[in-house]
Parts: sequence; C-alpha cells; structure tokens
Amino acid sequence: MPTQEDIARLEAQVQSRPGDPLVAARLAVAYGKTGAFDRRDDLVRKTRSRIEACVKLGLKDSALDAARHLYDETGDLESFATLVEVLIALSDLDEAGRLLDALGARQVAPELAMKLAFLALAANRPETGRRIIEPVAQTQPETHTIYVQTLLSCGDTDTALAEARAGLERWFSRDKRVTNNAAVGKSLDTDRYCVDLHILLGVAELSAGRIGAAVDALSEAMRLAPERPEIYYNLGLALIDAGSLPAALGVIDAGLELAPRDPRLLAARGRLDAPHLQDLARRFEAARYNGVMAADGAVSKR
Repeated sequence: MPTQEDIARLEAQVQSRPGDPLVAARLAVAYGKTGAFDRRDDLVRKTRSRIEACVKLGLKDSALDAARHLYDETGDLESFATLVEVLIALSDLDEAGRLLDALGARQVAPELAMKLAFLALAANRPETGRRIIEPVAQTQPETHTIYVQTLLSCGDTDTALAEARAGLERWFSRDKRVTNNAAVGKSLDTDRYCVDLHILLGVAELSAGRIGAAVDALSEAMRLAPERPEIYYNLGLALIDAGSLPAALGVIDAGLELAPRDPRLLAARGRLDAPHLQDLARRFEAARYNGVMAADGAVSKR
C-alpha cells in the first residue's frame, strides 16, 4: 500500500516530468491502491493521452513501458487496448496478436468491442476480431460495420454479404418509419453507417465476383458521400474488373482531385497506366464500337 509520502513523491515527479507517461501511470496506480478512484480514473485518461503523444513523437519505448505498467497493474480492458495499440505502432504484430488471442470470452461494451476488433484486424488476427465483435453485432447496430469487415477479412464472403444486406435493410426500415428525421435525432454518424454498409456491400459483391452488383452498391455510396476517397478507389477497382477502363480512369482521377496523395488511388492510377491495361482499353472500345459487348459489360470472347 503506497504511503502519503509515496503519493507526494510521485506527484512531484509528474509535475517535474509532465511528458513522461510511465510516472503518470505509476501515480494513477498508486491512487487506485489508496482508494482515490476519481483521481485514478482522471489520471489514467490523461496517461493514455500521454502514451498516444509519445507514439506520435516516436518515443515508443516510453509509451510501451507506460502501457505495460498500466495494464499489468489495473487489468482493465481499456488499458489492454492501449497496450495493443502501442505494440501495433511498434510493428510487434505477433505480441499484439498473442495478447488478443488470449483475451478469452469476456463481457465487452460495444464501443470497446469495436476498438478491439479493429486492433485484431490491424494485428492480422481476423478470426480473433470476429470472436470479439460477433456477440454484440446482432444487438448493437453501431458495431455492424466492423463485424462485416471482420467477416470479409476472414474470407467469409457469403456471411458478409448477408450481414451487409441485413444491416442496410434495418437502416432503411427505420428510416422509412420516420417522417421527420430531426425528431429521432438522425445524425451524421447514422448517415456514415449507411454509407459504410454500402461500401462493404460493394466490396463483398466484388469478392463474390458479382461485379455489376458491386458497381451499383459503390455508386450509391458515392452518391451519398462524394467526399470520401475510399469509395472512388473501390469503385475504380470494380470498374476495372468490369472492363470499363475509361470509366474507371474517370473515377480514380476524380478521387485524386479529392485526395492527391492517397496511396490507394495512386496505386490504382498506376495500374491503369500499365501497358497491358491500355491495350485492353483499346480492345474494349473497339468491341463497344463493333457491338460485341457482353451483357455484363465485359468484352465478348468470340
């Protein structure tokens, strides 16, 4: 049990070293051991912010020491998530994945479940992410998009398609019941949920080889949120797969106007500049001119 002298010494260290997250973590733990829970909780939040700042500044060892101390001493899931985030920032995906795999079946609040599932994807542990998010996905609509992402990452395209469609159906059903959106506090977050599901539906359709359906879903996402570069990227890929290279070029270039340095869009633009695709584009246009286009928009093989 820390004494008052211990607390005073740690408080002095925090004052003299305000950017050191490990000292703050030690003081937060000491507060908890002496029953000063409000002070502990407040300092834990500040410590997490200091850990994030250290990661951004490249002081990753300091961030890791503080994150480990905080989790080892408190055992709470928020501190666990902070530790995993630091490990991922350090590119130690094996250790981050090991910790996530060992998490076991624990009751997790929806917001934290989303964060942990996202971290599992970042650590290349999609099955662990699915295990974390699946128990809350059916009852908490806000978790549905990350759930569909984990399904896609697990290669379960059929379930991802079904869940994306179900999520959109629930969204539209609720929206149709409302004549005055303001009355139910419709927010940007709700709109984003709908757009995200359209994007994920498009990606799932593309994974399933249903290119026309993918283009439809992604086009609707673009109509709803034309400011989001990732839509242009995914729609561009779908149009490339459809053989609609001029249209793909237009979409990718429009995306680059929004986000000139987006690496995905730049990579897609480079792909469109590749000689073999340029040759395919010429054959595509010739086929269109000669009226030998297949029903799905691909060049007919004859």
